Amino acid sequence: MSGIRWLISIAIILAIAITYFLYVHETPIGIVDATIKKVRVGSIKELNLNREDVEKITTFYSFVDNKHLSRPDVEYSEVTISNKQSQVVASFQVIEYNDSNSNLKIYDGKLIFTLQKSGFFKWSIIKIEIGKEMGEVTPQRG
Repeated sequence: MSGIRWLISIAIILAIAITYFLYVHETPIGIVDATIKKVRVGSIKELNLNREDVEKITTFYSFVDNKHLSRPDVEYSEVTISNKQSQVVASFQVIEYNDSNSNLKIYDGKLIFTLQKSGFFKWSIIKIEIGKEMGEVTPQRG
C-alpha cells in the first residue's frame, strides 16, 4: 500500500513540475525573453523569425554597443488581445552614470512583439514592431 502512495505522490509532483515548466517557459513573456536572449548571443538559427524581425532586435543591441554602454535592462508587459493572440512590450533601458554616481544620461526604447497561440502551451512570434527607437531620453523641464 505504501508503495502505491509513493508512486502516486511522485506522479503528482512530476505532473506539477512539468506543468510549471511548460507554463513558465511557454508564456508570451517567456517566449519573448528567450528570443531576445538568443538574438543577443547570436543563436538566431534556431529561431523561427524572418530576417527583418531579427534585425529590429539587433539594432537595439548595436545602439548600446556603438555607444559603449552597459547591457540594457529589459522589462516586459503583456496585453492579451484575445485567447489566441497576445502582445508583449519589451522596454529596454540603460542608465549611464558619471564618477559621482549620479545619472548622466538615460537611454530607452521599446519593441512590440505580437504572438499567436499555436498549441495548448505553444506561442509563436508572428510580428515584431519598433514602438520607440533606442535613443537618449531628454529630460522634461517643468
